[in-house]
Amino acid sequence: MPRSAVRSFFGAATLFAASLCAQTTYVVDRLNRPGTDFLDVPAAAAAAADGDTLLLRSDAGVYTPVTTGKGLRIVGDAVGPAIFSVAAGAPGFVVSGLPAGRDFVLRNCMVLGTGVAAGPRLRLENCLGRVHLQQVEVAVYTGAVAIDVFACQAVTLRQCEATGTPGLRVQNATASVMDTRCYGTAASTLAALPAAPGLWLQNASAQLANVQAFGGLASGPLPPAPGAFVAGAVVAATGVGGLPRFVAGAYGTSSATGPVPAVDGQNSLLELDPEVQLVPRGGAAAVVGATPVSVAQAALSVTGSSVFSVAFAASPTAAQVTLIGFPRDPLFFPGISGRLWIDDAAMLVLPGVLGGFGGFAESQLPPAVTLVLQVLSLDTGSVQLTAPAVLTPRF
Repeated sequence: MPRSAVRSFFGAATLFAASLCAQTTYVVDRLNRPGTDFLDVPAAAAAAADGDTLLLRSDAGVYTPVTTGKGLRIVGDAVGPAIFSVAAGAPGFVVSGLPAGRDFVLRNCMVLGTGVAAGPRLRLENCLGRVHLQQVEVAVYTGAVAIDVFACQAVTLRQCEATGTPGLRVQNATASVMDTRCYGTAASTLAALPAAPGLWLQNASAQLANVQAFGGLASGPLPPAPGAFVAGAVVAATGVGGLPRFVAGAYGTSSATGPVPAVDGQNSLLELDPEVQLVPRGGAAAVVGATPVSVAQAALSVTGSSVFSVAFAASPTAAQVTLIGFPRDPLFFPGISGRLWIDDAAMLVLPGVLGGFGGFAESQLPPAVTLVLQVLSLDTGSVQLTAPAVLTPRF
């Protein structure tokens, strides 16, 4: 990509940002050090308006989760991830009813808790707008879902990690997940809890790029879980680098026996890139109850803190173009596998696939701008769109 094109595109992005309404960044700090606007997140979220940013000082202790339907950006600072602690019996972090045309971003945060919460640790529900999770870690070992997505129009997860029962659950929603690990909790004979899959997709449309899903381990007579469970879902999965992507839990020293597939399903279509590795247990088939189809797909991966690169998994003869622009709700196009998450009325189309181009350092993006990048590939007569890579500015 010529540097002149980069400059012109970022110039347009800057003008776009300047045309937006004034937006405010509030500093949240439990220690009330100089420059602090609020001591905790609920008060800050109540005062903030759509488009505002809550910058959390990560070395200030733990923060209280919030329930919101505003288009906010809640981010941990450069020190490290900001930590939310869910109290026993309390609701977790909830994003509910986000209106169409608005974006919610949660980045560089951890959502933890030791007690039994009233529901999932992180819940996204009934959102018509776009929800972006980036570098978010959620862990729960008390039989609850870690990240729960329900009835949402457009959700992206990038560089996240989720451990729970299951780790990530997507129901009646459209989601794109990149560079993310999902772990199901192990079986517990003491609590009479079966092992959980790492990933649960039900009545969902999902694009998975470089996602790993690990089923929970066996315990005593309780068997391990599959890496993923899919029901009434359409899933496209790709992976680069030779790593196993769907892995059934291990038996270890348990007395459980029997076959456990890598993916267990009902009435689902599973499009798997040839590079995707499946690991069943006990002699099981790799996929049970779903229809697996081998389809060469383009895989996108955003790596590092400031520079993106593209990992591309398709035949060398495939024709490719790179699409860059502003996000919008995903569009379906007949004859094309995948969905376009970019506004087609304001989109930059470049021939070829970009790789490791330093001009796209995230720090160069204006604070008010979020960009999306996808690769379009024509391979053996099949037109494929990658999962979107979401590029957001860092502080």
